[in-house]
Parts: sequence; C-alpha cells; structure tokens
Amino acid sequence: MKKSIGIIVIMVLLMISLFCVPASASTDGDFTYTVYAPGEVTITSYNKYGAKNVVIPATIEGYPVVKIGTAAFARTEITSVILPDSITSIGNEAFESCKQLETVAMPKKLKTIGWQAFNGCSKIAKISIPQGIEKIEKYCFSGCVSLKEIVVPTTLKSIDIAAFDDCESLNTVWYLGGETDKSNITKQYHNDDMWDATWHYNSCPVGAPHEYSNDCDAECNGCGLNRDVPDHKYDNACDTDCNVCKAIRQTQHTYDNSCDTECNICKAKRNITHSYGQWSTVKKADCTTSGTQNRECSVCHHIDSKNVDPLNHDYETKWTVDEAADCTGAGSKSHHCTRCDAKKDITTIPAEGHTWGKWTTVKEPTTTAEGKSERKCKVCNETETQSIAKLAEDGHTHIFGDWKISKAATCIETGKAERACSICQEKETKEIVATGHQVGEWEETEPTCTEEGYRERKCLVCKESEKEIEKALGHDFDKDGKCLRCGLSSSEDVTEEEKEDQTVNENQSNNGKDQGEEQQQGEKPSYWWLLWVALAAVAGAGVSAVTILISKKKK
Repeated sequence: MKKSIGIIVIMVLLMISLFCVPASASTDGDFTYTVYAPGEVTITSYNKYGAKNVVIPATIEGYPVVKIGTAAFARTEITSVILPDSITSIGNEAFESCKQLETVAMPKKLKTIGWQAFNGCSKIAKISIPQGIEKIEKYCFSGCVSLKEIVVPTTLKSIDIAAFDDCESLNTVWYLGGETDKSNITKQYHNDDMWDATWHYNSCPVGAPHEYSNDCDAECNGCGLNRDVPDHKYDNACDTDCNVCKAIRQTQHTYDNSCDTECNICKAKRNITHSYGQWSTVKKADCTTSGTQNRECSVCHHIDSKNVDPLNHDYETKWTVDEAADCTGAGSKSHHCTRCDAKKDITTIPAEGHTWGKWTTVKEPTTTAEGKSERKCKVCNETETQSIAKLAEDGHTHIFGDWKISKAATCIETGKAERACSICQEKETKEIVATGHQVGEWEETEPTCTEEGYRERKCLVCKESEKEIEKALGHDFDKDGKCLRCGLSSSEDVTEEEKEDQTVNENQSNNGKDQGEEQQQGEKPSYWWLLWVALAAVAGAGVSAVTILISKKKK
C-alpha cells in the first residue's frame, strides 16, 4: 500500500514539474517576464529605471499577462501604474517601498493581492479594491501614510494582520455593501486606522447613490459594484430580448415533435422537412384521367399528395377489325388503345360480295312450263334463283353457257347479264343489283371570314362525294377596326361582297330566333322527282319490274 502511495506521489510531482516549471526568463523592452504553461505570462521585474508612468501590456508574445511576480516593481521610482484587466494576481512585495507611487489602476478581474504588496507606498492617496478580492493579506497596505480613502468590495471576507497598519490619514471607507455586511468581515489586529475611519454603506465612491443603466443592470456605472437584480423581463419562455434592457438570451422553442411547425408557447413558425416514405398509388391514372399518389411522414403521419398526369392513349400499330364485312354489308377497322377502349383511324371495309356455288336444277322445264334452278352463297347461304326456259318444240333441253355481263352494275344503277343456248342460240337475261355506295369518313374544312367551310365524304367505289356547305363567317371587327378572327386591320380592305356578308351576319345575329321562325313559316318544301326508270327482263312470258330510284332535294 505504501509503495502504491509513493508511486502516486512521484507521478503527481512529475505532472507538477511539467506544468509549473517555467521556461527561461525573457526580456521584452521594459519588462523581464516568464511564460508558464499553458501560455500565461508573469512579469518578474521592471527594467526601465527612472521611468515614472507604467502601462503594463495585456499580452506579450501573444500570451496574456496574468500576474505581477514577487517584488517585480519593488523600490522603483514609478509614480503611476495601470494594470490590464487580464491580471488576476499581484504577488508578494510586488510594489513594496515604491515611495513615489501615487495612483494604481486595479484590474477588474483581480482575485488575489500578496502580502506587503503595497507596503511603504507612502504617496498613495486612494485605493479601489475590485470585486472578487476575498482577503487582504498581512502588511498589504501597511505604511501607506498618505492613504485617505479606500473602496471595499462586498466580496471581502478577511483583513489579515496589520494590513492597514500605520495608515493614520485613512478617514473614509466606501463600502459597497450594507452595515450588517460589515460585521461579516474578519478583522485581525493592527488595523484600527481602517476600522476607525468613516464608513459609507451602499454608496458609490464616484457619487452616491450607485448608478445603473436600467433595472436589469448589475454593475454600477461609477464603481462597478455588482448587485443582485431581478430576472430579466421577457414576454414568454421563448422571448430572447429583455423588455427592459434588451439583453439577448438563448432559448429553445417547444414543439410537439420534429415535424411540428408552430411553437407551443409563442406560436413561432419554422420550416421543417418531413420524413416521408415511398409514394403509393391511391388512384391509378388512365389515358384521359389523372391519378393520385400519397406518401406519409413517419414522424407526424402527415400525408403528402400529388397528381399523376394522364397517360394518354397508346395506340397499336396493327389494325383491329371492329366489324367484319360480309357478303352484302361493309365492315370497319381501327387502331385500338392498348390500355382502354379508345380507337382511332376508323376505316370502312368494303362488302366482300357473295361467293356463289354451282347452279342446281330444282324444277325441270317442260315444253309448256319453265323450270327453275338455284345456287347458294358459300358464306351466308343466300339463295339466288333463275328460271329455266321451256323446252324447245323439238324437245331439246337448252344448254346455256356462262353468264356474260352486258352492263356492269354501279353503286346506284342495276346491271345486266345474259347467256345463250349452245344448241338453238336462244338467249336469257338477268338483272345485277346495284351495289350501293360504300362511303368513307367525313373530312372537314373550317369556314373563314371570307371563304365557305364544308365537310365531305366520298364513296370508296365510284368516288361520288357528299358535301355539306357552311357559310363564310364574315369579318368581326373590334372598335379599332381590326378583325378579331383574321387580323384584317382596316375595313377599307374589305371587298363590297365581304361587307355585304358582314352586314348579313350581323343582321342574322340581331334577328336570331325571329328570323329563323319566319323562314320556317314562309318556306314551302318542293321536290324534284327524277323519272321513273323501269328495266324489264323478259324470261319467257314474264316481265319483272326493276327498282325505282327516287331523289329528293330540298330547295
């Protein structure tokens, strides 16, 4: 156990030697000084003999000057000294027997004054001991025969032996505390000169009473006395600026969580960043309708939403048959969207026509009556019949060759086919039904101010067109004489015909419904009738009527 204690003591001494052993003394102009770890300067002596006024620097070599060493200025002829606020300690006998010293500016951060520090300074008339000093060491101001007044801080706890001995001129003590506080100071003997002087309590030696900048100011403007002050006045726990002295403090707002934007106390707003997860689809977007996606903050569960743009149609490149063409009816085809039922490029598929089989005799002819034969479409089973001519008087059966088209059927007109008996050359004919128009899609041209518009579609077979005309719109001039549609800048450039059209359009706009009603009441429908066209096919003694075409056109 003793061995362990010995090791510990040795280690402590080594550490003390590392941190407390000074570097070699240095001289910088007027001063000799030593730099101690961790970089603090002690003034050890003053080298400028005969100098009167001394100002000690706050730093040397960039290090703070924190101490006046033992007897550093003892027995010099200086008359005044200013100590920087960086100094916290005045060593023993530092200014002993400086008999010409009259004024000493004590630093505010001073904590200790060594014994006999100002002993024998016979011309000092006033000393202000700063706040923070707790003890005045023995013989500190002994022999200061000219000392008339001192300032004593409230932090002073003890006055050592003969600290103010032989100070017979001392008659005024400015005590920064109250009279009851004075009784707390421990007084050793040979300090009667101080104790018998007149004490002024709670008074400022610069001018009574103490003066403060405001109710929150703790330090007297005159003597620097620190007082207890009430708490600063703030509007709330988050207010940083005191309502009295404008002192700034650090505060922290209170929020429900890291995503809360409003302080619970002062309602201050802040910008936050939510901790969102991945986007999830709430409503899927389709070709024409936008969708919705949400994501949720993992901290406060705030929901963030966004719209997803419509996908637009995605049309296939291959045709899809929407309605198949059959023997007599047209079909249609289009390009379908891969996602929905939309389709475009709707196109007519022409009728395919019948695929006939062979003629079959269902009634044999005789010399007195016709026979009948028929054939069927291989696709739709549509049946077509034809008569078989009566047998010739000699009893032979007509042997007809293939039908030959003598007149081709068109979209609106019937055709005719005929064939002849290879024996007697007797002929028979038959009608070919009109195919009817197979129209395409409408193509539209918008009307302009001066030109008509229309929409038109054509038959895919005969190219006959059907057109619907829309009257030219006419110019629509604003108050500046500029057409709102075509930009024509002057009505002078409009032709007489266009002006007339414009007038008509305006009148139509003004008359509106009344004019429409007059037209309906006054107009009589008239019809143009085409000629009845009859094509008769004679087979034997029979006569068949042909299809009657009627066209009606509204005037």
